[in-house]
Amino acid sequence: MLRTSEERFRTILETVDSAFAIVQVRFDAEDRPVDYRFLEANPAFEREARVNLRGKWVTEYAPYLEQFWFETYGRVAKTREPTNFESYAEAFSRWFDVRAVPVGDPADRQIAIIFNDVTARREAEERLRASEALARANIQRVQLALAAGAIIGTWNWDLPTDRFTVDEGFARSFGLDPALGRDSIPLSRIVATVHSDDQAGLPHGGLLNQGACHARGRYRFHKSACSLEPRPYRRS
Repeated sequence: MLRTSEERFRTILETVDSAFAIVQVRFDAEDRPVDYRFLEANPAFEREARVNLRGKWVTEYAPYLEQFWFETYGRVAKTREPTNFESYAEAFSRWFDVRAVPVGDPADRQIAIIFNDVTARREAEERLRASEALARANIQRVQLALAAGAIIGTWNWDLPTDRFTVDEGFARSFGLDPALGRDSIPLSRIVATVHSDDQAGLPHGGLLNQGACHARGRYRFHKSACSLEPRPYRRS
């Protein structure tokens, strides 16, 4: 009966997709967790860890492993209370999502750990945070420039519909109705505000395609914002 149970356990251990291992936590003379040995590890564990640690103490492979791992596993082994967490392991250069539960006789200080490599998700989240921070910084720079009068206005060009939405500063500078600017207007309406002598320099959207604009001054490239250097205004 016992042999049958062991065989069933072994079959499950070998076939499940989740990384699974049973470890024994070692404590020093002052009952502090200092190491742990892998008693069992399924193939998925070895694939995730990218190393065969079965029968080995973790410090044999990662002598500088963060103390967090020893303290966390030691706490589960001593208190018999399961825990879930995500943490980065420098030795493996990856993030892991871990479930740790006590198993066996409490005196053996053994726990089972189930984990997944979540490095890709954590890196994607970090890229998203960095992108959002950059976007916020860009918005702040534009707002500061607008407040200082360094930019006459901002616009957004939706290429598929060929429609512009502009703020009030832009609308006033180009002689446009602010209400129309909020509702969006066609490119041709923007081009019509450029002096006739300068429209030849706008073939197929030309400078506007590059984010330039002109209003009683010189063209200045600034993506979705325009700034001007005054010069005599040419009347049509």
